[in-house]
Amino acid sequence: MNVSAFLVLGGCAGIAVGILALAWPGLTLGFLISVFGAYAIFDGLSKLLHGLTESSLHGRSWATAVQGFVGVAIGMVAALWPGVTALMLVTFVGTWAIAMGVFDVIEAVRLRHYVTGEWLLGLCGLVSLLFGLFLLAFPVGGVVGLAWLLGIYAMAMGVARIALGAAIQSSVTA
Repeated sequence: MNVSAFLVLGGCAGIAVGILALAWPGLTLGFLISVFGAYAIFDGLSKLLHGLTESSLHGRSWATAVQGFVGVAIGMVAALWPGVTALMLVTFVGTWAIAMGVFDVIEAVRLRHYVTGEWLLGLCGLVSLLFGLFLLAFPVGGVVGLAWLLGIYAMAMGVARIALGAAIQSSVTA
């Protein structure tokens, strides 16, 4: 499978996620928090047990045990106080979107010598950057609208990635 096909598949997945997030925003945010909480508890328990278990290869690892305890505690916060978790999720998603946006813009600048349509990747980067800045600037509003924003963002990125995949494919076959 070539690069353009992966872009188109990723774009289709983005559109599907976007539609689901717009159709069920409360369910989307609740699901994300639940998955994160379950993962943090499971991972924390495994690290806690690993850190407290003595073996012939290593002694007890208090650092690993503490790391496990922190993981379990954060997972419990996600379960008991989903509002706090949602604010943290908004912060993480905002930071991630800014980082992805910066790297997409850098990659678009690099690709301008090799393909046509690189501006679409730059546009993806700009949208990601603005999305991330918005979430960090308005975290409470971000919690309320995160699922909708995520849905719109995923759909926009999906459309742009499909268009970029088509542009790359036409450049390769031309």
